[in-house]
Amino acid sequence: MLTFNKDGKKVKIKNKDFKKYFADLMAEHSRVEILKALKENINELDGDGHSILDPEFYITKVKLPSEFVFRYSDKHYSDFRDYKSTITNTKFGVCDYIFGVYNLSMLEALCRVVGWNKELRETYSNMSGRGFMARVCLDNLKKQIELLKDEDLTPKEIDPCQYIN
Repeated sequence: MLTFNKDGKKVKIKNKDFKKYFADLMAEHSRVEILKALKENINELDGDGHSILDPEFYITKVKLPSEFVFRYSDKHYSDFRDYKSTITNTKFGVCDYIFGVYNLSMLEALCRVVGWNKELRETYSNMSGRGFMARVCLDNLKKQIELLKDEDLTPKEIDPCQYIN
């Protein structure tokens, strides 16, 4: 049991309930941090559905939280049976693998954070090419960022009492 003050009165909460509360609290703070980063740096993003970018790009240029970016960082391997699945690099040419963030996955994840415009979501659902999908994601991000209000850029208060069973 954990005890903390809520409006001057002590509230007891079980460890497992506190973990859920704390996870939701951190998710809300992360969401706001992502929205602020996008509002300031949306033009750094590229609507390319084929690129695998260094995670540092999203952290330093777009200013996204590193814990968010590293969820989408992975080792991507070439499939030499198909030229579309063979990874190339401007520095080394054809690569066996590369560590980075698949840009389309990042754009899709950011769209889940900011939400989807109904028409663009429908368009995205009917797309088949990665490049087209990425451009629709980027259009959605730009449109949703324009709609942000100041209150969207402050974390919502989460009441720990709702986690008490």
